[in-house]
Amino acid sequence: MHRGTAGFLGGVIAGLIKLAIDQIAVSINISSSSMIYIISRILFVTSGIYSFISYIIYILFTGLLGWIISKIITGILVNFLYWGTVAGITIWALMSSIFLLLGTIDPTWSINFGTTVINFFSHIVLGVIITYAISISRTEVNH
Repeated sequence: MHRGTAGFLGGVIAGLIKLAIDQIAVSINISSSSMIYIISRILFVTSGIYSFISYIIYILFTGLLGWIISKIITGILVNFLYWGTVAGITIWALMSSIFLLLGTIDPTWSINFGTTVINFFSHIVLGVIITYAISISRTEVNH
């Protein structure tokens, strides 16, 4: 499988796992916010009404992130755990900064401690799964 395809599929799988982590954390009252709530608020101004569409959009978005990461990380990816952690923290910081700039959603670090911790570590899981998928793909050689 090519790196771009592996990155996209890794992103889709990682997005599903991240959404599951978010939903479990909300249902057991560790976190007070999930990505589906945030996406619904950004795209549809209200939350909860378009949950299914928000799931699809988020999964496609994480697939796109995986593809982008596969293009940024070139060569053989030996230490996927390290680079996945770096990618996850970077994605978390960028998304929280975008939320801050939008002004409609509070960045995760300002909501509460549980939400911040869950969101931070679930983004690390997202990055690690994406980089693992990229690491098991074959390296493309341009002729």
